[in-house]
Amino acid sequence: MLAEAKANWDGQSPLFVSIELLAWSLTPTYVATISDSLGPEYKVVLADQYFSLIHEANKLPSKP
Repeated sequence: MLAEAKANWDGQSPLFVSIELLAWSLTPTYVATISDSLGPEYKVVLADQYFSLIHEANKLPSKP
């Protein structure tokens, strides 16, 4: 899925990709390995940052 999203990305506009991590079966080391394997074009953020960036990119209010 990640490779497909990257292949269809225009490289200019923001592309937000949400990846769910199952906390019950993944350790922080595994998450760090996944994060480290991404290229420099990716930025790993927390959920609150993710939603703030989506609001900003779509010119939506940050507070209702």
